[in-house]
Amino acid sequence: ALNVIPLPPLTLIPYPDTNICLYDTVQLFAVGSIIYEWNPPIEISNTNIQNPLVYPTTSRYYTITTTDPYGCKNSDSILVIINYFFPNFEGERSCLG
Repeated sequence: ALNVIPLPPLTLIPYPDTNICLYDTVQLFAVGSIIYEWNPPIEISNTNIQNPLVYPTTSRYYTITTTDPYGCKNSDSILVIINYFFPNFEGERSCLG
């Protein structure tokens, strides 16, 4: 008999994208499995946890691959969009986005 196991559940936050200012950091969350692997391993605090901090200097997709206890994998991506515009408002830094 063939035992079909569904893909492990995967929820990403924020999803499907998020906007940050250049040089800011955002925390990504992946929920639904036991092993986590984020790619690319660039400008990210840890590639093997479910909630890394990312600080890209260009807009970038971060892809998560999760593995459940049965070895089944699921993956999805979050786009982190960098806003480069920094207008001055009475001497304070601001970012549109």
